[in-house]
Amino acid sequence: MTKRERSSAHQVVGVDRRRRDRSPCGLCGNVGPLTKTHVPAQSAGNKGLVTRRVFVTDSQDGESTMKDGPPKIGGIHFYGLCADCNQLQNQYDSAYVELVDISLPWLNTPLILPTGPREPPRLTLRPGAAARSVLIPMFGLNTELRNTIPHVAEALLARDPVVSVRPGWKLRLAIAGGVRARVSGSVGGFEMFGRRLDGRPLGVLTMAQVHFPPLAWQLVPSDQSILDLEGWADVSRWLERPPDEEARFRDVSSALPVVELPRHGKRGDLWTELFSDEITFIVESEDVSPGFRERSA
Repeated sequence: MTKRERSSAHQVVGVDRRRRDRSPCGLCGNVGPLTKTHVPAQSAGNKGLVTRRVFVTDSQDGESTMKDGPPKIGGIHFYGLCADCNQLQNQYDSAYVELVDISLPWLNTPLILPTGPREPPRLTLRPGAAARSVLIPMFGLNTELRNTIPHVAEALLARDPVVSVRPGWKLRLAIAGGVRARVSGSVGGFEMFGRRLDGRPLGVLTMAQVHFPPLAWQLVPSDQSILDLEGWADVSRWLERPPDEEARFRDVSSALPVVELPRHGKRGDLWTELFSDEITFIVESEDVSPGFRERSA
């Protein structure tokens, strides 16, 4: 998709879809007007006042910077799914809300800095439904994902009781520290002149990312050095459970690390990111915290 000019000098970096644009739905592929897609669900706290931040590039010198828009009610959202696929996501959102509800007290918010991994509580959730709630909008975040893993899109659309991203892919989960949120499509990041593993820079190639306190999710190819080093849990098997099946959190997840966004962390000056303007959606907000749900209720 062609970048849209925001001024005579600045252009949005990455996909910049607007209301009433006719585009392919990220999940089913049908072309038409797309609907406002929230990730995570509005009912999980993503509905209050946020300052929307997007990457823009100067058309003259080519440098990219972050640009703040005016604070608006409505949470972090984008135009990535058609009305039918948006409704499909909504069917699983209550399970995501349940996951947030049991996570907030357990984390003893606020979490500002990364700490050691934390054991999940002995509380019950619906892992299959919660994972579907975050995976479906990921197809809207990455416009190529439907072509990359079509069997996953087909299983979601068919409401199959078992959805498998393995063996080539993993859905990873961690605790989102800090107060900043970010959702994005496919982005490759690595530490330039920083730490190395087997002679290679530490990094990650994510197909879609949802970092919204208190939880952080990434859909990635199987082995990713930064995520492995930080100890992100592999929750791919959650998708292989029927949406109505219940399980104890501690039985379906290993200990979760508290993580921050690499480009905003202590080593952020070493972090470099690469992505395509044609297929990648990126947006950030600085005013989200683990207590955001209570403030926006």
